[in-house]
Amino acid sequence: MTTTNTTPATHARGAWPRGPSLLAFLSAGLIFVAGRLLDDAMQTAGLVVAVVSAVAGALWRVKSAGQGSGRAALLGRAVAAHAALGIAAALWLALHLMLVPQGDAENVATSLGVLLAVGGAAVAVALELLLAQTRATGIVDAPRVERATRTAVTLVSGLAAIVAIVYGLQKDDARLELANAAPTSPSGATLAVVDTAACGPAAGKPELFLFFEKGSTAYGEVADYFAGLQARGASVQLLDQALDPALAKALKVTKNGVIAMRCGEKTDTWILGADRDEAQRKVKKLDVEIRGKLGKLVKDPQTVYFTVGHGERSLEGDGATKGRAQAKNLKKLLDGQNVTSKKLGIADGLTDQVPDDAALVVVLGPERPFLPEESASLAAYVERGGALALFLDPPRPGTAMTEGDVDVDVAVSLQPVLQALGVTSPAGEVMNDKEYVKQSGTAADHVFVFSTSFGTHKAVKTLNGARGKAALLFLSARSLKKVEAATSPKVSFIARSRPATFLDDNSNRRHDDPAEKRDIVDFAAAIEKKIDGERETRAIVVGDSDVVADTLLQNEANAVFAYEALLWLLRDDVSTADGASVVDDAPIRHTRDEDTLWFYGTTLLGPGAVILVGVVVTRLRRRRRPTSTSSTAGGAP
Repeated sequence: MTTTNTTPATHARGAWPRGPSLLAFLSAGLIFVAGRLLDDAMQTAGLVVAVVSAVAGALWRVKSAGQGSGRAALLGRAVAAHAALGIAAALWLALHLMLVPQGDAENVATSLGVLLAVGGAAVAVALELLLAQTRATGIVDAPRVERATRTAVTLVSGLAAIVAIVYGLQKDDARLELANAAPTSPSGATLAVVDTAACGPAAGKPELFLFFEKGSTAYGEVADYFAGLQARGASVQLLDQALDPALAKALKVTKNGVIAMRCGEKTDTWILGADRDEAQRKVKKLDVEIRGKLGKLVKDPQTVYFTVGHGERSLEGDGATKGRAQAKNLKKLLDGQNVTSKKLGIADGLTDQVPDDAALVVVLGPERPFLPEESASLAAYVERGGALALFLDPPRPGTAMTEGDVDVDVAVSLQPVLQALGVTSPAGEVMNDKEYVKQSGTAADHVFVFSTSFGTHKAVKTLNGARGKAALLFLSARSLKKVEAATSPKVSFIARSRPATFLDDNSNRRHDDPAEKRDIVDFAAAIEKKIDGERETRAIVVGDSDVVADTLLQNEANAVFAYEALLWLLRDDVSTADGASVVDDAPIRHTRDEDTLWFYGTTLLGPGAVILVGVVVTRLRRRRRPTSTSSTAGGAP
């Protein structure tokens, strides 16, 4: 008797064409390549081809399907993979053509498109790996189709869960604060205050008295910081209020945990806390507080005026500029220079003239036009040797003034001032779609630009010395240009863009070639003009007020820029000559080429390498296994 193996009921025979899988891979590849490498026109064409490829692959798969439960299982999952790729390509095409509203809808569509594209590609790869083993025989096993699909879906579901968790945490702004340690050394700005101090007739350095009990845990938190000040020349003494009552009384210290400072006859105190738990709530502000206190002791008082009444950024958190970052930290920098800040508007006489006691006038991101009389006063102030910090923003919808039926940029109302300073500022928003700071992952990031190229000027001495390691951030900027005239002052451009930057003249946040030329543009300028033997006009003009707002002032390079620019404007040339410090960690920034490398490295090369290793290992194991063949059994009567 002869016995032979039989094919299970779930098996069927026939050829499995490679074409549908190739079309699926083409669709997946075009989805990812179009959004990363192609320009606008080619991106549209690529996504259209991706949609057509996905649909064609699904139809081809249906047409080539035969009978059998194995084929039915394969057909259903393969068509689902093609459908996912087609929908993903259609979503990305809609996003590219701006058919999806910006905001949460755009974020959801983007995330869904990525998920469908990755899911469809994963299932297509899993099925093709399965078919590669059965194509010669035409036998397909329904359970194996089920397992391959389940594996791919599980991987994609895990990815989707991670994305959902990250998105939810980002929307909820969930954070865990771990930074409770005190700074281990004084900042360059604080050291500059110590270096330039001249206390009393002997022109000595400031004295710091640390009132803590012996073995105090609070003192242990700040010991290294004050050792840094002592190494710079400041006098630092560790005392106990109970053991040094006379000195404590003279310094108005009534308990331990207090830091007292003295410069000549002037004194001040700051309460840190007597124990570690109390001190840890304040140590993060240690450097800012000490610098501010020392600045008031070692510097002569000055008055800085901030213009108001034109939608300028708020300094006090009073809600005067809704929807815009405030500039409270800029005011703190000024407070550290023993500066009194005052408002300057129509009610304060701006239409007449700038007050005589103004050491500096700051115009911080106005959104509404200045009256001609106000501009004339500012121009006259500049012409007679004043100091001006002018921060201009690109026009935002609803912030332009209207003359007849024409919207006029707010900067136009300040034209007399700009003319006196020898500069002009085109209205277009600066953009760079190749090198920018990545924030939202959309085209809106292309306005979040930065500068690593600085002029040889005192106002940017430290940044220029960083030699490209510090990046000055601009959230939304306009460019500056020099105006040539016989009586023009000295104009030094002090912060320049990266190459391939352009002005978005039509506000569509895209590069329109050839109308919008790519080039290096200037973001900031320092202006000087001798009036007579003693007086000199000084001005800083910057095409973005965000550069000194609270959001970006957290960046070290922005803080250093604000500090040194203010010192130069306040004519503190000794401090600006010494410069400040920039932390070693440069701000994280993204370029298109870097994004492309990371994108394909993490989404294609990494997973592809894992799959390749898995395939090779599986094939090697199968070759080592003994093969079983059909047997024929017989017997003799």
